[in-house]
Amino acid sequence: MNISERFFGRASIVMLAVGFIVVAALTGATVWLTLRASDQADWVSHTMEVEAKINDISALIERAESARRGYLITGQPADAAAARRTTVMLHAAATELQGMVTDNPVEVSRAAKLAALIDSRIARITRSLEGDVAAARRDFGTGDQTVLAAIGDLTGAMTSEETSLQRARSAAADWSVRTLLVVTVAAAIGILALGLGSVWLVRNYFQALRRSRQELEEVNQGLEEAVQERTADVLQANAEIQRFAYVVSHDLRAPLVNIMGFTSEIEAGLGDVVAALDAAAAQAPDLDLAAARQVVDEDWPEAIGFIRTSSEKMDRLINAILRLSREGRRTFTAERLRIGEVVEAIVDGMRHQIEERGITVRVEPLPDIMSDRLAIEQIFGNLVDNAVKYLDDSRPGEIAVRGFDRGRRVEFEVEDNGRGIAERDRERVFDLFRRAGAQDRPGEGIGLAHVRTLVRRLGGTILLSSELGRGTTFRILMPKTMPRGLQE
Repeated sequence: MNISERFFGRASIVMLAVGFIVVAALTGATVWLTLRASDQADWVSHTMEVEAKINDISALIERAESARRGYLITGQPADAAAARRTTVMLHAAATELQGMVTDNPVEVSRAAKLAALIDSRIARITRSLEGDVAAARRDFGTGDQTVLAAIGDLTGAMTSEETSLQRARSAAADWSVRTLLVVTVAAAIGILALGLGSVWLVRNYFQALRRSRQELEEVNQGLEEAVQERTADVLQANAEIQRFAYVVSHDLRAPLVNIMGFTSEIEAGLGDVVAALDAAAAQAPDLDLAAARQVVDEDWPEAIGFIRTSSEKMDRLINAILRLSREGRRTFTAERLRIGEVVEAIVDGMRHQIEERGITVRVEPLPDIMSDRLAIEQIFGNLVDNAVKYLDDSRPGEIAVRGFDRGRRVEFEVEDNGRGIAERDRERVFDLFRRAGAQDRPGEGIGLAHVRTLVRRLGGTILLSSELGRGTTFRILMPKTMPRGLQE
């Protein structure tokens, strides 16, 4: 990652973090101010309701007194009924006022005093309505002004208190509204700034990304050309190696044939030498032929056996080199392969060896692929053959072949519970003509080398995991569809 990408990456993280913090803070402030403004508006409304209730009480007192005076003057029952209704409403209003001012201790005391005065006044009005009218007329006015003045003082004090509260609460509500407006404007400006910063950052990031992409395309183009050149060199070198291997193996076969032929002639002529020694011994019994007998009977047959064994081994190696050379020049042909059927066919071909040694082979469901049939058959054939060949005779043999679909690639496993491979030998077993462990099984050491070559040519890799005395697992990872460059 270059400096520009690191800068834009860090700037993006910082801007996102700052934006989140700012938005969270503004949201919290907005919610708090909104709740505060709403609460203060409720208190302002409550103060106005208290003022309205105090005014209602004053009006009810006036109405009650007016109805009482009307009854005392006219003696009409309607005036008395109106006075009674008004006193009931007055008592209810005084009680309600007490419940409304519980938030203010000063107003609570005043409301209690006001309720007591109103109750005493209601009692006096009630006596006037229920007693002798003439006596009530004579008693009218006695002490009334003092009580009414006290009530008026209390209602006036309460009204002044509520007016002050309303003024303070309205100011606080106005402050909250103004602050909310300021915060909202600040939030809008902050969000706009973040938006502009994001636009600038994204614009510059995409410009840097475009430049990086152009640079990358130039680098890729140069790299692709270099890879093509190196690939062409490798292919040419590989072709030359294959031609060299073919020529060398072909040229080695001629002298090897001569060696094997002359060895056969020497072996055939050995009988004539033995016959000549027998004839010489018969004609000259006293002749010492012990040394000659040892050469003819022991040394020459042993030497001929060594020559024949070495020649046969060399012949097998030359044939193996020729096979590898031919495989290296072969062009692959892709076709749809049911790998399960391919492996089952390989196992059926080895059924005699498997049953003879009491081996259990488990072929699990395997994914289908598009690949070269012969190459796949050789890969699985060699792996299953190795698993059968190098099982541990001290326990029942078990071989499992399984596969996994990895999207565009597939993975195959060939697992056995055989002898296992030592850690130092896990890489060398893939080398040509190299074998590991006890050499008590036939082979030239080309099977796994051939398998790795085929897997790589098919665009895959082969991995090995093993533990001595426990078993071995070969893992093959290859494309689900063979690369087009390998197909005819």
